[in-house]
Amino acid sequence: MLRIVKLLVLFMVTQPLFSEIVWQNSMTRSLEIAKEKQLPIILDIYTDWCYYCKILEANVFPSYEVKQELEKFVAVRLNAERFPTLMRKYNVRGFPTILILDKDGNLIDKITGLPSKQMIINKMRVAYKKRDVESALLDSWRKDPDSVVNNFKLGVFYYEAGKLEQSVSYFQRTYNSSRNESPELKHDSMYNVGIIKIKNENYYEAIPVWTRYLETYPNRDIMWAHYYRGISYLNTGKKKDAKDDLLKARELTDNAAEKYKIQSILDELEVY
Repeated sequence: MLRIVKLLVLFMVTQPLFSEIVWQNSMTRSLEIAKEKQLPIILDIYTDWCYYCKILEANVFPSYEVKQELEKFVAVRLNAERFPTLMRKYNVRGFPTILILDKDGNLIDKITGLPSKQMIINKMRVAYKKRDVESALLDSWRKDPDSVVNNFKLGVFYYEAGKLEQSVSYFQRTYNSSRNESPELKHDSMYNVGIIKIKNENYYEAIPVWTRYLETYPNRDIMWAHYYRGISYLNTGKKKDAKDDLLKARELTDNAAEKYKIQSILDELEVY
């Protein structure tokens, strides 16, 4: 009996001990902790009526192996119905959804539905290695700063991080690249810059972007290019140019809702 007790004591001593995982309920606070501790974030998104969400919470996350990996993350649990803006940002469409983010809130990975224990362990291990997305992207960029793909990825990264000036800089590098590679990314970059300029209400800067877009891509999204340039002209007081572009946009669309929207702007233009 004594020998069994000694073995039990030895077993208890040599097992790693993990404290209970503390789940944050504030995304703002979680980002503060993540930046302070230089940790990635794991975000468990649930609803009260979701059956599999309850299984995930009761059976998957509390398991010993999963908790080992959770120790390396800032754990957050949020009710989807209370955070609709966050759901739109990360395009959450089913439950449960697990988001794995870097310390700045940039998406590393997403799991929709109920994962197995091994699946979530594997995902967390891979994500932990990629926990600093910005550094990884910049490392790739420094090795090949003229790469269309590298510049585009940084443009997307900074856009999603809300750093729009940096985003524009890398998107411009993308479409100004002399390399004959990834033409779709070049197209998307120029379009994105035009949208960002309008979003920032930099209408004077938006006009030459859309003009260049129409010259470079005369058969791609030209209805929207005319529409956005027309809006830019309108907001810089160039009403005649605005009218010309908006009439062209109305002519090019077959969508009734789009025609109505454009016509409404044209009607207001006539009033003033």
